[in-house]
Amino acid sequence: MDRLPALSVGVVNDLSVDRDLDRAVTDLMIHIEDHAEGVESPLNVNVVFYLGGEELEVDWEGPRLGRYSKKENTLLVQVGVPNPPEGDADGFVATQMRAAIGEAEEFAQRRGLSSGSLEALRAVAENA
Repeated sequence: MDRLPALSVGVVNDLSVDRDLDRAVTDLMIHIEDHAEGVESPLNVNVVFYLGGEELEVDWEGPRLGRYSKKENTLLVQVGVPNPPEGDADGFVATQMRAAIGEAEEFAQRRGLSSGSLEALRAVAENA
């Protein structure tokens, strides 16, 4: 069985989503996939962006904890984006990614999964 990546990014959206925002998330996904291989972390984190549109209503904003799989040692962090951000989509997505990793760090610390630092994941995300 293949080893799960320490950090991964996904997206849920519909066809009416803001193109700049969709491109920014896609660029982040590609960067993370290219640079997270071989990264070691005490917790695997899967960040999924939910981009609101005409068909997809997103009723929260920013990162929130999703489910944790003890078996796979993987935490889902959901990032709600009900409306396109004003200004720089790349900067917005990078800020939300950092916040999602921050939520995962707090979770890991509360659960005693690590000292709370997911520095390796943060480093991959910071260089996006």
